[in-house]
Amino acid sequence: MATIVIRGKKRVISNLNREIAKIEGLSRAGLLKAGMLLLRESKKQVPVDTGVLRASGYVDPAIVRNGMRVYVGYHAVYAARVHENIRAGGTYGESPSGRKYKHWANVGNYKFLEWPLMLNTRRFLKIIRDAVRIKK
Repeated sequence: MATIVIRGKKRVISNLNREIAKIEGLSRAGLLKAGMLLLRESKKQVPVDTGVLRASGYVDPAIVRNGMRVYVGYHAVYAARVHENIRAGGTYGESPSGRKYKHWANVGNYKFLEWPLMLNTRRFLKIIRDAVRIKK
């Protein structure tokens, strides 16, 4: 009966764990970069009246059990309402019944976070993929 002895197993495992940690760090950096780009693209679409909504944008990385998540959004309490309002940014200061508004956004669109995400998905994936690519 033949016996095979593998030496240096702990060293190989240690090296593999180090490379895995490097890849995880690179992927987190890529994900964060993609999140920041999403916010930048989204801010180009945000309806602006006073600027509070646009200024409330955030990117929040969160380490989770099996990786990382990046939350991108807006803290303004009315952000969701504006995001879903089909008239956001296009009312020209007048309600559907003809009543004049005191304040209104004259730029921007509704779905100001959703559309940039959908339109740039491939770009975001490329950023993450390029960040993970090991440079020699």
